[in-house]
Amino acid sequence: GIRDRVSCLVGSEMCIRDRSKLDRKAVETHEQMLLTQTLERLHQIPGIQIPASGNECVSLVTFSHRTDHAQDIAAQLDQRGIAVRAGHHCAQPLLTKLGLESAVRASFAFYNSVDEVRIFAEALEQIIQPTRVFLGGSLDLLYQQVIEANNWGDRYNALLKLGSSPRISSANIRSDVWEVAGCETRVWMRIELTDDRKIDLQVDAEGRAVRGLLYLLARKLNGTSVEKFSLSEISNWILEMGFEKHLSRTRGNAVRRILDQLHQLMAKQRAS
Repeated sequence: GIRDRVSCLVGSEMCIRDRSKLDRKAVETHEQMLLTQTLERLHQIPGIQIPASGNECVSLVTFSHRTDHAQDIAAQLDQRGIAVRAGHHCAQPLLTKLGLESAVRASFAFYNSVDEVRIFAEALEQIIQPTRVFLGGSLDLLYQQVIEANNWGDRYNALLKLGSSPRISSANIRSDVWEVAGCETRVWMRIELTDDRKIDLQVDAEGRAVRGLLYLLARKLNGTSVEKFSLSEISNWILEMGFEKHLSRTRGNAVRRILDQLHQLMAKQRAS
């Protein structure tokens, strides 16, 4: 309402007034020091890739990881109370030129501290290093850990472990024909029917969290009759599990696009 807009304007005016009192040279020096320390810490983490930049940089760092998707990294940092951006950053042609699908961006300002740089770097190390290699384990056990988790943190961690397994991705599905448009992390889905019209959903994704979610969907649907498919039932299950609420915060409309594509594929199969 009007009251909210007025309070935002008053708050913005106060911020501008306070910012104008700061020593700009001191602010720049502090932010560049934070940038330097961040880059030093990131270069020590295996698999981190930092695109080349110019000689004069503002205090933000864009990076990717050799195996971990930017959206997975951002979501796990968010769980630790660390806010970063992940995606194309309105620069998709540039990222494409650099050979990147997406990237993480961490920004630092005059109010950040050296201690926060340390906390950020340590969190990143904890996120990446334990998950670079899937340590094995029963898919049934990982599936149960996701389904039976008592809170979102435990469910998300189990979902990442599930999504790390190379055994859950369908072979030879990464084709433009089967790619789901509009998802931040690339997703592929294909549906075939058995001779007795049972569903065979084949899936894959670049991000581990979304790959894990797709495996859960495939496991829930495969072997059931196409005539018994209910989009509302699947949608309600995703809501109850917290996937749409939590995953959509860092993946835009990925969950909704997956459901839309699922509905369209099922409709084609029913009509066949």
